[in-house]
Amino acid sequence: MSDRLLNRHVAERRVKRLRRFAVSLIGNQNAADRVVLDVMRIHKSVLVSEKCPTMQLMILLQAVYQDIRSRQSRSQNISLLNPLRSELVNTFVKFQSLAYSQKAIISLLLIEEFSPEKVSQITDIPLSQIDFLISKSLDFLSEGDGLKIVSG
Repeated sequence: MSDRLLNRHVAERRVKRLRRFAVSLIGNQNAADRVVLDVMRIHKSVLVSEKCPTMQLMILLQAVYQDIRSRQSRSQNISLLNPLRSELVNTFVKFQSLAYSQKAIISLLLIEEFSPEKVSQITDIPLSQIDFLISKSLDFLSEGDGLKIVSG
């Protein structure tokens, strides 16, 4: 595979991961795409730098995390899912009602498969709190019908 093709493939995977992470935090694909585009526009130098792809991704994930946190974006679509009441939808709704930092931690650990140390670096949350927040989040997500609906 040529270097140009390999670089394109790596860039496409990076964008997919950024989009997936942003959607997991916001709950809305269009809003997530706007955040990712803004971050990529602001951090062009990271995209063309000589840093390893993993480090580039970490920097961009951190930028997405901080951008969304500063905007305090919330999905307006959560209440639309409520009538469906399937287990998957209930879990999604409960996930969206988690605190922003908890959503980020769960997304980075379970979806993006980062270590707790990397999650701590991306979110600037001390490693000592990561395990506590994971436990608290998973307890909430695995609760019965004690569903809290939060819409923004």
